[in-house]
Amino acid sequence: MRIRFDINELVWLEAEPRHFNNTLVEESFWNEFISQKGFEWAKDKGVKFIVYRKTDSSEYEIGRFFLSAMPGCCGVCISHNAYLNERTRHSGLSNPFRDIKPFIARLVGYSSMIATSIVTDIPAFKSMLKSNYRIVDTFTNNRTNNVLAFGFKKL
Repeated sequence: MRIRFDINELVWLEAEPRHFNNTLVEESFWNEFISQKGFEWAKDKGVKFIVYRKTDSSEYEIGRFFLSAMPGCCGVCISHNAYLNERTRHSGLSNPFRDIKPFIARLVGYSSMIATSIVTDIPAFKSMLKSNYRIVDTFTNNRTNNVLAFGFKKL
């Protein structure tokens, strides 16, 4: 089961939902889940999405990301662990890759998304800004000493 996200009439992305343990989410389960809205069924770990670039004659994996439910608030989705494969980072697919995340979050009924980014990881931080997250605050992670930006995005 895959979620289609059109780029143009010749190229599209498909996101394949997987459980956190990397097993595929069955189509019947996904359809039932969409009608219930939200990722609460995935517990606190979230849903992994493998993203493919597709044409009528080819496909290849371009990256992955996770979406999770925010505990205690059914209106907020957490975007985390996004990774665009090195091969596709400068291929023109980074914008559609960023756009598919809120597309899926809206599909399952979320009103907003949150995410963090390490401020000194310039590509990741620029991606967060290009994704239209509003930087709400920054803080130093006591465990890693990284300065993180906390972003919020209305869907």
